[in-house]
Parts: sequence; C-alpha cells; structure tokens
Amino acid sequence: MTKIFTVFGATGNQGGSVIATVLGHPKLSSEYKLRAVTRDPSKPSGKALAEKGVEVVKADLMDKASVIKAVEGSSVVFGVTNSTNTDWELFSKDSEVKHGCNIADASKAAGVSLLIWSSIPHATKMTNGKLPHLPHFDGKAEVGEYIREQNIPSTFLHAGCFMSNIKGGIQKSDEGNTLAWSLNPDSKIPLFDAAADTGKFAAGILLHQSELVGKDIYGATGWYTPTDIVNAIQEVSGTKTTYQQVPDKTFQSFFPEAMAEEMMETFVLLREYAYYGPGGDKILDMSLKYVEGNPTTLKEFVEKNAPCAAVCGLWAVPFTAYMLLLSNRVIYQRLKHGQYIGDHLNSEKNNSGNHEKPDPLYLESRCHLNFLEHVPFAFVLAMIVEINGGNQVLLNYAMATLFALRIAHVEIGLRSKDTLGWGRAPGILGTQGLMAGMAVYAAYLVRDYWGY
Repeated sequence: MTKIFTVFGATGNQGGSVIATVLGHPKLSSEYKLRAVTRDPSKPSGKALAEKGVEVVKADLMDKASVIKAVEGSSVVFGVTNSTNTDWELFSKDSEVKHGCNIADASKAAGVSLLIWSSIPHATKMTNGKLPHLPHFDGKAEVGEYIREQNIPSTFLHAGCFMSNIKGGIQKSDEGNTLAWSLNPDSKIPLFDAAADTGKFAAGILLHQSELVGKDIYGATGWYTPTDIVNAIQEVSGTKTTYQQVPDKTFQSFFPEAMAEEMMETFVLLREYAYYGPGGDKILDMSLKYVEGNPTTLKEFVEKNAPCAAVCGLWAVPFTAYMLLLSNRVIYQRLKHGQYIGDHLNSEKNNSGNHEKPDPLYLESRCHLNFLEHVPFAFVLAMIVEINGGNQVLLNYAMATLFALRIAHVEIGLRSKDTLGWGRAPGILGTQGLMAGMAVYAAYLVRDYWGY
C-alpha cells in the first residue's frame, strides 16, 4: 500500500529538493505518494508540482487546524520553517517555534512513523550564552527539543552552510574578486547545496528509518575553508579571486542593521565552534554514509552556477545593436524614397501613384524573409537569457509579445492595402525594442563572469 509523505516548504529549496529526489527515486517513488504543503496552491510553483502528480494542499503554519488537516493520513513528514526567506525586520523566533511545534503536533496527531525535522544547532546553549543573538538557529533547535519531548519518531537533519550564500560575500573590482569574511583563512565550514542535496539526505533517512530514528544527521558535503572557496571560484571563472579576513565589527558593518549582529555572530560560531560544535567531524562522517547519491562538491556548485554562454551574452549587445542599425538603414531608405516593398527604385506604381504595386510572390517572400530575419536572432537571445537564470515569466511574456508583433507586422502590415497597414510600424519597432531589451538583459545576467 502506498504511504503518504507530506513535505512542508515544498516550493522552497529544501522541500523542493526532497520532492524532486523522491519523484526520481525508483524505490521511494513507488513506496510514497507525495503531498506538498504550501500557502497558496494556485501559484505557478504549486501548479507545477500538481502537474508532476504531487498532491498539493493549502496550510498556514500559524493555523494549527489547517496544519493538522494537511498532515492527516501521512506516514512520513518533512518539516521545515521558512525563516531564511523572511524579512529580517519582521522575523520572530516565537513565530518560527510556533510553526515548527504546529508541524510536530500535527505529525503526532497523525501517528506518523517518522518526522524528518530540518534543524540547526542551538547556538546560545552550545556557546554557553556567548552568542545570544542567533534566533534563526535557536528557534529551529527549540522545535527539535519539543519534538523529542513529545516522543515523536523523528530524525533531525541539521543543514550546513548554504553554498548559495557565498556569492553575497564576493566583492568585485578591476583587479578581480575578493571574498571578505571574518573567518580565518583555514576556518572549516560545512558547506551544503540545499536545493540539490536536501533530498539526497532525506532519501537516505527514509531508506534507513529504523537505524536513524532519534538520531542527528548533519547535512553537508564536507568541510571547506575560505581558501578552498576562493580557489574553486578562481579555477572555474578564470578571474583572480583572493580571500581577505576582516575584523568582526567591520564584517558586521557590511549588513543592514536588522541582520548585522546575527550575521556577525554566525561567523563567530563558524570560526570558534565549527558551526556544529564538538564532535561535528564524526557525526558528519557518519551522516555521509547514509546519503542517497553523491552530494554536490564546492567545485561542482561553482561550475553549475557560473554564467552559461557568458561570451555570447556579452556580445549579444553589440551584435544586436549592429543588426538593428542595418535594419533601420533599410527602413530609412524606404521612407526616403517611398519604396515600401521591394529592393529597387523603379517599381511599377499603384493606381494612386503613391508607391509600388508589389508582386504577390515577392510580397509573400518578403514576409517570410522578414520573419526569418528577426525570429531566430530573438530565440538565440532568449536562450541565453533563460539558461542564465532569467525571469521565465517575464521571458515568456516577451516571446508571446514578439509572436504577436511579427504577426501584426505581416498580416495587418505588409499584407494590408498598399503594404502600409497599421501593424507594420509597431510590428518592426516593437520587435527591435524587445530584441534590444533581451540583449541588454542577457549581458546583465552574465556580468559576474566578466567581473562586474
């Protein structure tokens, strides 16, 4: 009988990774029916999960009744709170604890065989009160304590430091890249690609439930130093990248006031307590024995997130600009000589004498060639934008608009009376504007490769 595996944070990095991994796993995908919990199933991310066969349900973590309803009938639950994507000024540890406890209570009410709780260490307790300003750590840990108190069968997945946060520490200049943190060059950091690897650790837990109930699993690929990080970036990008250690207070000044103290203490936790605290090495080594598949290495992550087609992206602007210049020279000559179709100045005039009467075959060929002149170029630009992480919703609207403009240019432009239908001007000008915009956007998306 298929069991229900309910995943909170299903449209985020961690929950999304769990769903993707289970869907792609031959054993787990047949053993579990996935249920995704989200605040708004009608959003595109929710609809995308439903299209993959995932049951998508609505719940508000502040509303315990809705959480209980979402978990009802589940055999396994993956629980995570979304504090990392919350406005720091609005973040409340009490709210996060309530969210997590509601998930725990719902799991207990459903009688689950396993609750996988995404957690991190209790920093205040670990440091004996020396680092008391880490509510994002302490809140998750306090939920973990509550889960143990309630005797819910559970495994605690302690996520390491997200590799995706490295980019925020890179400072760019004409001389190259500088990673400026308050860590020692040889400080050890447990790095983790949350979006790719949370599911691999969760899958390992699912496959070894009896062994891992009540255990802590550390979610990280391994230990890396700031020196390792800059070497990987330099190797992949080819851009000189160096590490600079800065004082704690200087590092704190890099951030907005609402998050500055917590960010400073987070890096002290890394530097002085190796993030997980005593015994972290042994527990991580044990954890890696259970992970399902190979976790993402630092170099693999940098390669995966480096700009794609960066050279094409950079040169998209000048090539597009020159193509538009050539196109507009033709338009200028047509307007100057009243030659609105054809490529010579002695065509037969129409009855009104205003301009040439086009040959039907030539007209249809010109419509075809005009389409081929712009659309393949536009698709190249769109592809560069998409593979470099451009906004797909925006890009989809842009391509739909381009399609409409090309139809307008031909059907209510070139093929209208005297080839001067009202769709001709907006068709060509709109196309040129869209292509120019995509070229600039493509260059913007690959700016990191060039050190900007």
